[in-house]
Amino acid sequence: MKKYLFLTIALLLMTVQGVRAQSQDATLIDDIYYLLNNEDKTAQVTWQLYHSLDNYKSLTAANIPAAVNYQGQNFNVTEIGMGAFATCTTGITSASIPEGVTCIGDSAFYGCEVLADVNIPNSVERIGNDAFRYCHAIKALTLGNGLKTIGARAFDACLSVTTLTIPDNVESIGDAAFGACKGLKTVSIGSGATSIGTRVFNTCPSLEEIMVSPENPAYSSEDGVFFNKDKTTLIKYPTTKTGDYVIPNSVTEIDHASFSDCTGLTAVTLPEGLISIGNGCFSHCIGLKEVVIPNSVTSIGTTAFTVCDGLTKLAIGSGVKTIGNMAFFSCSSLTTIYNYAVKPQDVDAYTFMKVPATCTLYVPAESVELYKAAPEWKNLNVQAIGGTGIGLTPGPSPVREGSDYWYTISGQRLDSKPTVKGLYIHGGKTVVVD
Repeated sequence: MKKYLFLTIALLLMTVQGVRAQSQDATLIDDIYYLLNNEDKTAQVTWQLYHSLDNYKSLTAANIPAAVNYQGQNFNVTEIGMGAFATCTTGITSASIPEGVTCIGDSAFYGCEVLADVNIPNSVERIGNDAFRYCHAIKALTLGNGLKTIGARAFDACLSVTTLTIPDNVESIGDAAFGACKGLKTVSIGSGATSIGTRVFNTCPSLEEIMVSPENPAYSSEDGVFFNKDKTTLIKYPTTKTGDYVIPNSVTEIDHASFSDCTGLTAVTLPEGLISIGNGCFSHCIGLKEVVIPNSVTSIGTTAFTVCDGLTKLAIGSGVKTIGNMAFFSCSSLTTIYNYAVKPQDVDAYTFMKVPATCTLYVPAESVELYKAAPEWKNLNVQAIGGTGIGLTPGPSPVREGSDYWYTISGQRLDSKPTVKGLYIHGGKTVVVD
């Protein structure tokens, strides 16, 4: 449904382009229409007039020349216009773009599903929004060294691309530029990219690693994980990684959808100092069993843990002020939640939808009645955290049954067994040292 919505939008864009083209007397030369500029003797490839639903239906190869001749005058081809070859779903299988073209416009090859071979010359400086969206058959994608801007969703749903190298000259990459590239495995980002949008590699289930040039001033990578330069924001965790992951202590923000669909992730350690968990951050991480959200976190985004249906235990730190819509929607295996916030957070009907009503919610003893009266929280089995009994503790490391580490009651891990008398946590249980 979403694809056809965007298809409708693309057709509307082409209609606008077509009206403009007709007013400028678009010219057909060797099966392709052009807008000719008599002032600077340049030509822009445009869409086939009058037949928007059959745009270039009979064309199988878009062989664009470096220049065209019309009435004895030469015009240099410098641009592929907005929607020029859009919706050629079963026709164009290859496109040859000459040196001299500087811009591939918005939706230029949108929906060219059988387009398999395309070259992007070094002269191209801008690839527009949705330019190659839904070009399912493109396998080898080589971006020219003159490229500076990649628009939003420019290569979204290019299902067959497996490797991607962003040249050093690229400065900006738009939102979801390479989203839903289901075959994409490896990404290399050059030194020049200083503005990269959100969810650029979202829904790339084959993604193994993202590597960033050490010379890049704005972004970095570590073990294939994508960060900003100083590693305060974790941007994308490769989807195919498996096992446990300890997020670096420097991270204060986890970006939107950064761990989304990481089905092989079995445990994640959130650092003390983390402030925000982005929208959809851990959605569909079905391998997670326990999550400890430290006290430093203030916000949990919309759909942050949606459909983490393997999650059984959850601890929410005392500093959490906001929990987004559907944050824990369909966490259907949850049996225990510890919420250390004294005042219940405002949540809506979808936040814990499909969480079993038998799930026990442990809260500070002085807050039991508040939670029992609070919308949605009251639907869970509200209990007081008895004495100093702690199942999961927000802190620098999750407390697991059988752990050899010692922790303070506040969750701080110690280097060795404590010598000072008091209550501690060891092996997942409260222990008295005297």
